[in-house]
Order: sequence, then C-alpha cells, then structure tokens
Amino acid sequence: MSKPLKSGIKLALGPINLGFQIVILSLILTGFFLKLKGKYLLHGVLMFVGVVLNIVSFILVMGPSILGFEIIVVEPLSYVSVIAVVHGVIGGIALISGAVLVFSWHLQRSFKDCLKRKRVMKPTIILWTLALLFGIWLYAILYGV
Repeated sequence: MSKPLKSGIKLALGPINLGFQIVILSLILTGFFLKLKGKYLLHGVLMFVGVVLNIVSFILVMGPSILGFEIIVVEPLSYVSVIAVVHGVIGGIALISGAVLVFSWHLQRSFKDCLKRKRVMKPTIILWTLALLFGIWLYAILYGV
C-alpha cells in the first residue's frame, strides 16, 4: 500500500519511476554507442523509444507529482523547492527537445535530415542528463536515501 509523503507523491511511485528512468538511461546509452558504431537506424529507434517512455513517465508520474508538491508554493526558496523547479524546467526543455528531434525524424531510413539536427542533439542529452541528476537528488531527499 502506498503512503502519501508530505509532498503528495505516493511512496510507491518514486522507486518505480526511478527504475523506469534507469531503463530509459540504459536505452539512451545503448543508442549512443550504436551511433558510434554507425548503426544510425537502431540509434534512432532506441532514442525514439526512450523519448516515448519518458513522455509516458511524465504523464503518469512526474506531471501529477509536481502538481501535488505543495512545498514549492509554501516554501518556494527552500532547497527542495529549488531542486524540484530546476529539475522540472531542465527536464521539460530536454523532453520537448528530444520529442521534437525524434518525432521530426519519424523513423525515416534517410539520415540526411537527421544530420541537420545533430547540433541540437548534444545540448539535449546534456540537459536530459542534468535533469536526471537533479531528479535523483530530489528522490534522495524525498525518500531519505
């Protein structure tokens, strides 16, 4: 049975979502190594799957969690609030950027258009990694890890 924390986040959802994010990270890292080996189609497919899973995670867990995170309103300058807001903003930008990248490619076999977007890919993965780190930090605070 899940017990609500002060933040309104259900106790069971945090560990499940953290595990889900680790799966997404492994997909993205595998996709990155496939790109290095010149397997661009598989790279694109794994990135597509990673972005779709992250959107699902946002809709089912992260979005509703932030809406119930009353400390942001009650104590907006507390370190927990700042970490949560930074995580949300960076994560939102990374999610939108990743979605635009993979959905504009829409699983084409041609990489001509994909290569034009390469300069957006690096900042996107950097932002996604930062969001993940802030999310892990927030998780550690909320769950006493």
